[in-house]
Amino acid sequence: MKILFRVDSGSHVGSGHVIRCLNLAINLRRQKFDIHFVCRNHKNNISSYIKENGFDVTELASSDDNIEPTDSNKWLGVSQLDELNELNDLIGRFSDVELLIIDHYSINRSLEEKIKVKRIMVIDDIHRSHSADILLDQNLSARVDRYKDKNIFSEAKYLCGPTYALLNSKFSDIRSEVIISSSCKRILIYFGATDLSRESLKVAHAALLEECSARYEMKFILSDKHQDYDSLLEISEQNDKINLVSFSNDMANEMFNCDICFGASGSTSWERISLMKPSVVITSADNQREISESLRDLNLIKYLGSGFKSSVKDWQKIIRNLDLDYNDYKKMALKGKDYCDGAGARRVARVIDEYINCN
Repeated sequence: MKILFRVDSGSHVGSGHVIRCLNLAINLRRQKFDIHFVCRNHKNNISSYIKENGFDVTELASSDDNIEPTDSNKWLGVSQLDELNELNDLIGRFSDVELLIIDHYSINRSLEEKIKVKRIMVIDDIHRSHSADILLDQNLSARVDRYKDKNIFSEAKYLCGPTYALLNSKFSDIRSEVIISSSCKRILIYFGATDLSRESLKVAHAALLEECSARYEMKFILSDKHQDYDSLLEISEQNDKINLVSFSNDMANEMFNCDICFGASGSTSWERISLMKPSVVITSADNQREISESLRDLNLIKYLGSGFKSSVKDWQKIIRNLDLDYNDYKKMALKGKDYCDGAGARRVARVIDEYINCN
């Protein structure tokens, strides 16, 4: 039985949507489903990474000139009509598609209603209207009642909350081995594949100004296609305790080996929380604000606000007070243990398997 994923990555959207779909796809493959990805060929996409994981990808054309990075409704790069026609044509050619899984803020209910497929599952974060048989929102603010009145299907299946967070299974496999350090020595800095607010370079400059290389080992993950990569590389080459890599295919291990994370909002928040790693977090889009505020209010993260408003001085203050505040960060880490166990992708795959076989 075939399942299609409709999801994109690129400079404007990052890689998080693809990564969480990939985590689910790997578990569905174990359930003997035939998985196929459909992705637009946006600039700096990671479709090659999907292929490296053994999945087929149909790449659709895109015009990045038609994308507005700050407006998630305009991330397709084509018109809604073109998207619909191409998707229906592809589904018709496969003929045996049991489920279409959509993880895309630009594909809305009016488009979903016109897709010619047996079943639709939507992965959402921002409480939009849908035409979905299964709806997944892995965030703390997700509630069935916030979606039910907006969904055309009265008997839809709802998967709400971090119990269903779509993480790589390695996070659940290694979390029992995590030991919360008594002091802060290693910092992981990763603001996603795009780092739109250029946070990595701010942190590096803050570290230099605070002369903290004697106290902390800092590991940056930043794409070598990013505009700040060369500047950050120069800084790392002049500082033994500042390490830069352009990519990691094992984020679970990267987080496991650090004491605190500086990062972006999104799915990586749940990765950090599942491994009981305290974090200082920025947002790079308005739709991330509610999620980050809810995590902050539960003392699961330290929320610095929008990355487009943060400064080197803000990061200087964070770094300067790390030792002083580390007991609070340890409490944050311990609290996260009860919110996300990292096994969400396995749970969702089982739900999908049961749903398809019973409906």
